[in-house]
Amino acid sequence: MIFSANVFACSLVVPKPFIARHGALLAGTPTNPPVIKSAKLIGSLSADPEDSCTGVGFVHITVSSTATIKGTRRKTGFVIRAKSGVNDKNFFPVDPMQPLSITNGEAVVFWGWYFVTPNSDGHLKWNLEVIEVAANGGQSRPAAVCVSTNESCEPLAPNGSEK
Repeated sequence: MIFSANVFACSLVVPKPFIARHGALLAGTPTNPPVIKSAKLIGSLSADPEDSCTGVGFVHITVSSTATIKGTRRKTGFVIRAKSGVNDKNFFPVDPMQPLSITNGEAVVFWGWYFVTPNSDGHLKWNLEVIEVAANGGQSRPAAVCVSTNESCEPLAPNGSEK
Protein backbone atom coordinates (compact mmCIF):
# COMPACT_ATOMS: atom_id res chain seq x y z
CA MET A 1 0.00 0.00 0.00
CA ILE A 2 1.32 3.46 -0.90
CA PHE A 3 0.57 6.53 1.17
CA SER A 4 1.23 10.13 0.38
CA ALA A 5 3.33 11.90 3.00
CA ASN A 6 0.55 14.46 3.56
CA VAL A 7 -1.87 11.71 4.65
CA PHE A 8 -0.18 11.31 8.04
CA ALA A 9 -0.89 13.80 10.82
CA CYS A 10 1.86 15.89 12.28
CA SER A 11 2.48 15.15 15.96
CA LEU A 12 3.56 17.84 18.35
CA VAL A 13 5.30 17.01 21.60
CA VAL A 14 4.03 19.12 24.51
CA PRO A 15 6.08 19.39 27.70
CA LYS A 16 4.56 18.19 30.95
CA PRO A 17 3.72 20.78 33.61
CA PHE A 18 6.20 21.20 36.44
CA ILE A 19 4.60 21.35 39.88
CA ALA A 20 6.55 22.90 42.72
CA ARG A 21 6.00 21.37 46.15
CA HIS A 22 3.30 22.99 48.26
CA GLY A 23 2.36 25.23 45.31
CA ALA A 24 4.89 27.78 46.55
CA LEU A 25 5.86 29.15 43.15
CA LEU A 26 7.34 32.39 44.49
CA ALA A 27 8.93 30.94 47.62
CA GLY A 28 12.63 30.31 48.01
CA THR A 29 15.73 32.31 47.28
CA PRO A 30 16.25 33.33 43.66
CA THR A 31 19.29 31.73 42.07
CA ASN A 32 21.54 32.88 39.27
CA PRO A 33 19.92 32.83 35.86
CA PRO A 34 20.37 29.69 33.79
CA VAL A 35 23.02 29.90 31.07
CA ILE A 36 21.56 29.72 27.58
CA LYS A 37 23.71 27.29 25.58
CA SER A 38 21.67 27.29 22.36
CA ALA A 39 18.34 28.59 21.10
CA LYS A 40 16.43 27.78 17.92
CA LEU A 41 13.13 29.02 16.56
CA ILE A 42 11.35 27.09 13.82
CA GLY A 43 8.34 29.11 12.67
CA SER A 44 6.75 26.32 10.60
CA LEU A 45 7.95 22.83 9.77
CA SER A 46 6.49 23.07 6.27
CA ALA A 47 5.36 25.75 3.82
CA ASP A 48 3.28 23.30 1.78
CA PRO A 49 -0.42 24.06 2.44
CA GLU A 50 -1.24 20.36 1.86
CA ASP A 51 1.23 19.19 4.52
CA SER A 52 -0.15 18.45 8.00
CA CYS A 53 2.96 20.08 9.53
CA THR A 54 2.25 23.47 7.96
CA GLY A 55 2.02 25.99 10.80
CA VAL A 56 3.60 23.66 13.35
CA GLY A 57 6.59 25.37 14.91
CA PHE A 58 8.65 25.36 18.07
CA VAL A 59 11.26 27.08 20.17
CA HIS A 60 14.05 24.83 21.47
CA ILE A 61 16.37 26.22 24.16
CA THR A 62 19.25 24.39 25.84
CA VAL A 63 20.26 25.74 29.26
CA SER A 64 22.63 24.79 32.03
CA SER A 65 22.75 25.73 35.69
CA THR A 66 23.86 24.32 39.03
CA ALA A 67 20.39 22.87 39.58
CA THR A 68 20.17 21.08 36.23
CA ILE A 69 23.57 19.53 36.76
CA LYS A 70 22.23 17.88 39.92
CA GLY A 71 18.58 17.71 38.97
CA THR A 72 16.09 15.52 37.23
CA ARG A 73 13.09 16.53 35.17
CA ARG A 74 10.89 16.24 38.26
CA LYS A 75 13.13 18.54 40.33
CA THR A 76 13.60 21.39 37.87
CA GLY A 77 11.08 23.32 35.79
CA PHE A 78 11.27 26.29 33.45
CA VAL A 79 9.10 29.22 32.48
CA ILE A 80 9.49 30.89 29.08
CA ARG A 81 8.22 34.47 29.03
CA ALA A 82 7.83 36.72 26.01
CA LYS A 83 9.39 40.14 26.51
CA SER A 84 8.82 41.46 22.97
CA GLY A 85 8.10 40.39 19.42
CA VAL A 86 5.45 37.74 20.12
CA ASN A 87 2.27 38.88 18.39
CA ASP A 88 -0.08 36.28 19.88
CA LYS A 89 -1.48 36.96 23.37
CA ASN A 90 -0.97 34.36 26.10
CA PHE A 91 1.25 32.38 23.77
CA PHE A 92 3.51 30.73 26.34
CA PRO A 93 2.12 28.89 29.37
CA VAL A 94 2.25 30.85 32.63
CA ASP A 95 3.03 27.76 34.68
CA PRO A 96 6.47 26.09 34.68
CA MET A 97 7.15 23.20 32.31
CA GLN A 98 9.34 20.16 32.78
CA PRO A 99 12.33 20.09 30.46
CA LEU A 100 12.16 17.49 27.71
CA SER A 101 15.46 16.09 28.93
CA ILE A 102 18.42 16.76 31.19
CA THR A 103 21.71 15.35 29.94
CA ASN A 104 25.22 16.18 31.16
CA GLY A 105 23.90 19.13 33.17
CA GLU A 106 22.03 20.68 30.25
CA ALA A 107 18.24 20.90 30.09
CA VAL A 108 16.24 21.12 26.88
CA VAL A 109 13.32 23.55 27.23
CA PHE A 110 10.78 23.28 24.44
CA TRP A 111 7.46 24.84 23.44
CA GLY A 112 5.54 24.04 20.27
CA TRP A 113 2.44 25.41 18.59
CA TYR A 114 0.08 25.23 15.66
CA PHE A 115 0.15 28.52 13.72
CA VAL A 116 1.68 31.76 14.96
CA THR A 117 1.36 35.35 13.74
CA PRO A 118 4.58 36.51 12.04
CA ASN A 119 5.91 40.06 11.98
CA SER A 120 5.15 42.32 8.99
CA ASP A 121 8.28 41.02 7.20
CA GLY A 122 6.97 37.44 7.43
CA HIS A 123 9.58 36.39 9.99
CA LEU A 124 9.55 35.85 13.74
CA LYS A 125 11.94 37.61 16.12
CA TRP A 126 11.25 37.13 19.79
CA ASN A 127 13.00 38.39 22.90
CA LEU A 128 12.36 35.84 25.63
CA GLU A 129 13.23 35.19 29.25
CA VAL A 130 13.93 31.74 30.63
CA ILE A 131 13.41 31.26 34.37
CA GLU A 132 14.40 28.14 36.23
CA VAL A 133 12.04 26.93 38.97
CA ALA A 134 13.33 24.72 41.78
CA ALA A 135 11.38 21.91 43.42
CA ASN A 136 10.66 24.17 46.42
CA GLY A 137 9.20 26.82 44.12
CA GLY A 138 12.18 29.18 44.21
CA GLN A 139 12.83 30.97 40.94
CA SER A 140 16.07 32.04 39.30
CA ARG A 141 16.61 35.46 37.89
CA PRO A 142 15.62 35.46 34.20
CA ALA A 143 18.08 34.73 31.41
CA ALA A 144 17.44 36.77 28.28
CA VAL A 145 17.57 35.20 24.84
CA CYS A 146 16.62 36.34 21.35
CA VAL A 147 15.37 33.82 18.78
CA SER A 148 14.42 34.47 15.17
CA THR A 149 13.58 32.71 11.94
CA ASN A 150 15.95 34.88 9.90
CA GLU A 151 19.10 34.88 12.08
CA SER A 152 18.59 38.55 13.02
CA CYS A 153 19.53 38.01 16.70
CA GLU A 154 22.98 38.54 18.13
CA PRO A 155 24.81 35.20 18.43
CA LEU A 156 25.23 33.66 21.85
CA ALA A 157 28.58 34.10 23.57
CA PRO A 158 30.93 31.08 23.27
CA ASN A 159 30.24 30.04 26.89
CA GLY A 160 26.48 30.55 26.54
CA SER A 161 23.92 33.34 27.04
CA GLU A 162 23.82 36.53 25.08
CA LYS A 163 26.86 38.74 24.61
